[in-house]
Amino acid sequence: MGASEVPGEVLGADHGGYVARMRAAVKALSHDRPADKPVDFEAVICQVVECQ
Repeated sequence: MGASEVPGEVLGADHGGYVARMRAAVKALSHDRPADKPVDFEAVICQVVECQ
């Protein structure tokens, strides 16, 4: 993974509670990485709206 690549997920507005759990899972699964190269996780919360 390149330095500018950050794993992420796009979640619906009703799934915002998953962010902390997913961040904890990424941290747990990357525990063997050097301290100076942590794996970050980014979540985007979006909501689809239809305007008429």
